[in-house]
Amino acid sequence: MTNGSDLPPERKRAPQGMSFKIGKMTVFVDNALNAEIQARFVPQGYGPPKIAQGVTLKNDGQQKFDRNLVLEGNEERATKVLMDKWKDVDKKWSLFVDACYATMRTRRDLLDALGLVPRGAASQSFSFFVNRARSSYEVALATPEILGFLAGRGYPVDRLNAERTDIQVLIGMNDAQEAAKGLAQASTHDLKASMDGMWRWYEDGAMMARRALRDRHDLLEMLGILAREKKRKKKPV
Repeated sequence: MTNGSDLPPERKRAPQGMSFKIGKMTVFVDNALNAEIQARFVPQGYGPPKIAQGVTLKNDGQQKFDRNLVLEGNEERATKVLMDKWKDVDKKWSLFVDACYATMRTRRDLLDALGLVPRGAASQSFSFFVNRARSSYEVALATPEILGFLAGRGYPVDRLNAERTDIQVLIGMNDAQEAAKGLAQASTHDLKASMDGMWRWYEDGAMMARRALRDRHDLLEMLGILAREKKRKKKPV
């Protein structure tokens, strides 16, 4: 998230429509090898080899759907961990800035060296925040005069080192979140391509089944396909 102004909203998980489509496909291919159904399907080119192709597409779609749920869950968790840590580090940073201004308000040169002038940041991006905070802690730790001011405000060297380390931990969490986001996005792309191919196969098969089994509503229902009944015209009174 190093190139953005804020953390992105959590992406939605795989839509329920995909689960529904996998379910429809499963019912179709699981029952398509029924002897009565095959007697009508084979002449239409939907013998065992064609059904096996559908099974492969269904299995691929299911595997990618399951993987996508896992990877998007990983991204959501990594984002939450990052956000929680960022809030904690930002709070500590604000207290550090307050301490600097309270102890060095008459020493603009030192505040300038710490990168705290102006006090407010025009940008609140992640990269701006971590770079500014890390630089300030490093300058403070390398400048005896600044250490002297801060020590009297409850900021000994060990506390400054701990807060500087927190910045590095935060950067590592950001890298982990970016990696998780990349995997989730690639997985979503693969899932969509797989689902598109599977659903095209299903729609072609369902259309064929309606023709081949137009007089066998029971077999259509076995395949998970509702027979389309013609509307009856109302008889004149």
